[in-house]
Amino acid sequence: MPALALNQIKELMEACSANAERLIQDAELLLANGRHPSSFESSYFAMEEIAKFTDLYAVGHIVVEGGAVNWKAFWKRWRTHPSKSLSFVMLGNLHHEVAALGHVDGDQIEYDPEAEAKVAGALHVERMAALYVDWTDGLKSPDGVVTQQRAAELLAQAKATRAAAQDLAPELLNPPAPN
Repeated sequence: MPALALNQIKELMEACSANAERLIQDAELLLANGRHPSSFESSYFAMEEIAKFTDLYAVGHIVVEGGAVNWKAFWKRWRTHPSKSLSFVMLGNLHHEVAALGHVDGDQIEYDPEAEAKVAGALHVERMAALYVDWTDGLKSPDGVVTQQRAAELLAQAKATRAAAQDLAPELLNPPAPN
């Protein structure tokens, strides 16, 4: 897979951000029209786009500093749903720790990678239930699984996660000169 130059990283970040915003708007429209499973899906995929945005942010800093990027691993992560799910769960938790709780010292921030992985895994299963009909101890259909409240919760989470990610953008879009 190709290595990216900083201008390409910026272009991808802008495209991921715009697509996340489009997906959030779609989720709002779908929720307002009673399409709860589809709203949930759009919110989930908006959060995946945000995860890609934050991965690009991290890679951009490595590029700015002249470091080596493992592009093969980057592109594998880019195309893997569980990896992106974990990224947006981690970003949401970090945003909560810093913005809601005021923790800015790394020693104050609670980090439980096992718990975050479980949450990401559960969200992935929930996303699949919002998309597909299944038979697990009886008929399971998206309309019977995803409630209006749950779709609204994930939409609110997508909006908050996007806002947190957008706070990162100005620094990378105007990076400091390398040391």
